[in-house]
Amino acid sequence: MTIPPHLISLGDDHLRLAAEAADAAGAIIRRGKTPGLAIEQKGFADLVSEVDKEADAAIAAIIRGARPKDAIVSEELEPDTKERAGRLWFVDPLDGTSGFLFGAGDDVPAVLIALREGGDYRLGVVHFPLTGEWFYAAASKGAYRDGEKLDATQSVSSLREAWVAMNAYGDAQYESAGFATLRRELRSAARGAPLVTTPPPHSGIALRILEPGRRLGAVIHDNAPQKVKQGPWDIAAPQAILEEAGGCFVNFSGGRVDPFTAEPMLACGRRELADEILSLLQ
Repeated sequence: MTIPPHLISLGDDHLRLAAEAADAAGAIIRRGKTPGLAIEQKGFADLVSEVDKEADAAIAAIIRGARPKDAIVSEELEPDTKERAGRLWFVDPLDGTSGFLFGAGDDVPAVLIALREGGDYRLGVVHFPLTGEWFYAAASKGAYRDGEKLDATQSVSSLREAWVAMNAYGDAQYESAGFATLRRELRSAARGAPLVTTPPPHSGIALRILEPGRRLGAVIHDNAPQKVKQGPWDIAAPQAILEEAGGCFVNFSGGRVDPFTAEPMLACGRRELADEILSLLQ
């Protein structure tokens, strides 16, 4: 296993279970980094591979083996959203599939697992199997990267000093008006940011906001009900970790993101930076 000893030392059985499931999926992803994968197209610029499905099955088997009564919401398995108030696991077995398949970088593919109970996040785990990194958080115990405590209040606070990453639709017909406005305004000399990028789409990038030394201040995800780009499995684990570290996940109205609501969203380390970006919509 590659699970950090510090994660185990936190003494949370559910966190350890999530890490064991993520570790098993990570091993499948590492083995699957080979040419000739079977690829299916769920839609234009929306891919899934046999690695996604095998990793999803491995995670489900581990969680259901230990917690058979718990509900699971997963990208590749039939979603179970009926028990939102109970114990609910959110699973993305291979976040950043397209980037993984196109070799966009070892820091793109990740395994995302979160647990929510009674409507509150209990934990989140994000494992980058090709780089060996682990981000994790447990409620009231803090957020960590490979044992190092993370603090969102140390991230960039001013848009004039920030790098902003924008997660756009591969199919431009689904781009929302708000996302298009921010894409334009953030690149304007009057009120914009010095660096605005559109990296390969992956939800795990939100955790890079927490890394000391980076000036990534915000990640903006487009999302629309008619073609969901950020499902509950994409949102839950990064949100759980970022919020435990003191950051925020907000919609374009400034409210806290509900993982079951398909709407554009903004992940930020500092609330004042989020508010500055959202002011560009007015």
